[in-house]
Amino acid sequence: MGADEGKSSFEQVFDLEKVKENVYRGHMPWYPVLVNTFGGQFVAQAMMAAGRTLEGAHSDKLVNSVHGYFIHSGSLHKPIIYEVDRIRDGNNYSTRSVTAKQDGTSLFCCLVSFQREKESPMRHQVEMPADAPDKDDLIPCEEFASRATKFASQKQIAKILSYPAPEISCRDGLYPVKPLSVEQIARQGKYFYVKPAKALVSEDRLLHQCVVAYLSDFRLCFATLLHHQHLPRPRAASLDHSLWFHAPVKADGWLLHVMESPVSSSNRGLNLGRIFTEDGTLIASTAQEGTYRPSSKL
Repeated sequence: MGADEGKSSFEQVFDLEKVKENVYRGHMPWYPVLVNTFGGQFVAQAMMAAGRTLEGAHSDKLVNSVHGYFIHSGSLHKPIIYEVDRIRDGNNYSTRSVTAKQDGTSLFCCLVSFQREKESPMRHQVEMPADAPDKDDLIPCEEFASRATKFASQKQIAKILSYPAPEISCRDGLYPVKPLSVEQIARQGKYFYVKPAKALVSEDRLLHQCVVAYLSDFRLCFATLLHHQHLPRPRAASLDHSLWFHAPVKADGWLLHVMESPVSSSNRGLNLGRIFTEDGTLIASTAQEGTYRPSSKL
């Protein structure tokens, strides 16, 4: 599988190899410093595999939503097989079921819905928060680890977010140039800027949606931890991931992911997000439930 000339290692993540009808193989040519496969990779590659099965009159449809469940962790050093079930092709919507497998074991499954774009007189959106910090006042992600404070949530977030550079650029509201007070952490910690570090070569609209899906998994499950800084750091893992697209996507520029957690109980926390472009357009919404346990086994 050869990559197109000029593509970054990050963009090559979305190049899937067709094994046979409805079956695709995904690789990870860029290895971040993680033990297991990143959840955003599952979501993004499953979306790409589903989109590759849209043919003929349905090929112009784009993803309007994806809902997935993380079942088992995966190895970074083995390819992932994506099996697609063509559930429905209607006039306006198409539905695909995708199961990601490694060595025959199911790791992730999701439903992906595609819609043909339609003009609608019903249009509204919430405004981008006026109190969001300017990204230029925040520390680059590659400096997060050295800036982590005594708070458990910040230490764990720093560990997770320090690895993307240089393939992904990010700025976290928890890490401004001027240190935050305890009271400011929960309030400003909900803001997270992210984008690919290098311009995307492809103009394919599905690929740009897949990039947003990949980036949407960064940091989301840690919104819950901002409410529990007084507790010892738990082990956190994502149970599921949902994403809704509201507008055309161009994933080259900075995206602002505004995250919050309305509730946590029974070792689970719900995390919600809204993704804005720099001009204030709300392009996507996210939801993710995480599990949080003090023990070494989740």
